[in-house]
Amino acid sequence: MPGTRVSVRRLWDLHRQALELDVLAGGAVGSLFPGAWRSRFRGRGIEFDEVRPYQWGDDFRILDWKVTARTGEMHTKLFHEERERTLWLVLDAGPGMHFGTRNCFKWVRAAEVAALFAWLTREQGDRVGVLVHGDARRCHVLPRSGGEAGLSKCFGLLARIHPRDSSPRCGLADALGHLRRLARPGSLMLIIGDFQALDMAAERHLAHLARHGELAAVQVFDPLEQALPESGHYPVSDGAGNYAGLLDASDPALRRRWRLRFQEHQGRVAGLFSRFGARSLQVGTGDRLLETTLREQLGPRAA
Repeated sequence: MPGTRVSVRRLWDLHRQALELDVLAGGAVGSLFPGAWRSRFRGRGIEFDEVRPYQWGDDFRILDWKVTARTGEMHTKLFHEERERTLWLVLDAGPGMHFGTRNCFKWVRAAEVAALFAWLTREQGDRVGVLVHGDARRCHVLPRSGGEAGLSKCFGLLARIHPRDSSPRCGLADALGHLRRLARPGSLMLIIGDFQALDMAAERHLAHLARHGELAAVQVFDPLEQALPESGHYPVSDGAGNYAGLLDASDPALRRRWRLRFQEHQGRVAGLFSRFGARSLQVGTGDRLLETTLREQLGPRAA
């Protein structure tokens, strides 16, 4: 059924839209990660080069204390910039993402967003790594790679993901903990999902990642999560596929509470990433991906 599964062909076809988005947004990756764009890498470099004796004016934060203790003389670590930067794409593929009432499932929209930024990263000559969580006991990890071969692996992984009857699942906090071990200092990290599994453990991991790299988020939602229609009865589940009852959408108080709950959740996600100095975008399954949401939020007027 169209819109319920990720199409590899669709992800390849997003190349043109990615290029248009980059032009219209004045550099989409730079707009999403402004801190990384102002200084291509964090101040103390990325890759270790060598150790040399301390010289007047060296930053005390980059002293090599082990060598200093062993030799009895202060030594400084030297670094050099990586030739390639890495963008890590972290996607939620949990049961709640395999839902949608307009155009496509939230998971499909998340994969499209990931593909757009994978294309943009490839155009800049940088690398992409992928980490998918929520659909199985373990996270799916695609090590950082570049070029069309890297894109092919990325798109193939996204197309293979489907809901599984697996409990417990690798959740958001688990995935972010895994990312801490994978991402090098200075990496760009784009977290894509509905953030319904956001908890204190996940927030602690995000705080750590923000100190050592550049974070951004894309929150994916369905219009039905945003607001209930004015009439009708809708079956709901408990999140595990079990029938839990009917929603009476004709109840004004229920519609008001429903809308308020969505706004509070969206505000919580935006506020959290803002505290980390990171941008967060919102993308709906009912939106035209390029022409509306991302362009409006990443364009010069939105800066």
